[in-house]
Amino acid sequence: MKSALRFLLPAFLITTSLLPDSLCAQTFPAGFSQVTVGTVFYPTSMAFAPDGRIFVTEKGGKVKIVKNGTVLSTPFLQVTVAQQNEQGLSSILLDPDFSTNKYVYIYYTKGTGTIRNRLSRFTANGDVAVPGSEVVILDFEPCEGTIHNGGGMAFGPDGKLYIAIGNDNVNSYSQNLSNYKGKVLRINPDGSAPSGNPFTGSEAAERIWCYGLRNPWTLDIQPGTGKIFVNDVGGSNWEEINDATAAGKNFGWPGAEGNSSNPSYTNPRYAYPHGPGQSAGCAITGGAFF
Repeated sequence: MKSALRFLLPAFLITTSLLPDSLCAQTFPAGFSQVTVGTVFYPTSMAFAPDGRIFVTEKGGKVKIVKNGTVLSTPFLQVTVAQQNEQGLSSILLDPDFSTNKYVYIYYTKGTGTIRNRLSRFTANGDVAVPGSEVVILDFEPCEGTIHNGGGMAFGPDGKLYIAIGNDNVNSYSQNLSNYKGKVLRINPDGSAPSGNPFTGSEAAERIWCYGLRNPWTLDIQPGTGKIFVNDVGGSNWEEINDATAAGKNFGWPGAEGNSSNPSYTNPRYAYPHGPGQSAGCAITGGAFF
């Protein structure tokens, strides 16, 4: 699927899975406009560099750069990915010290050998990655399915990397603290477990920050407050925005979707129904602070 790369320009913006223009009219908040800067193939995420460049991931494994309003023809990098259903290159993140260390992090489904999701770091040299610079930060458990990969990630004000992992469409994993799936992780930039995490007992548990998630595709951290908001794609009825600022929260999946009366679960900060008709929305696939 080729998509025109558009930006809303001058708040937290929520984006939902895209429908054809004929089915879903677009209206923008006051002060926002749409600008088309180029075409990419199945874009999945983007990251903004301090110098104004925009790094855009394509599901098929390429990272493209938008520079001076143009999508550069030479990819920044390309990795071999599995591409069944939701698998592929999911997300990208620039290091807080990118201007100095040139580090770029990506989360993708490895396409050779054992199929699994991987977090890797590359080093930039201008508009391309240094050949052979990939450093594997974490390899996650082998994939059992082809959906619910998650992939939202951001650096917190504490310098730790927060990354949301989908439950691989195995609902029991969301409540199991012995694996990474269905969780938000808090790790050091090199992948090691930092002090201050709420759980112990295994390598996975030592990296878990929150759990009880289904398919947390994106997350963002609010400037100024440091609050962590995780967008979890729902199952039968509800889409969720969860506040993962405090450690150890259980967001309830699969025992709860949307709001719950179970005191063991933390209800979402906001939830909306999905489905057909004007009163319901689509899957929550993005959210960012501006």
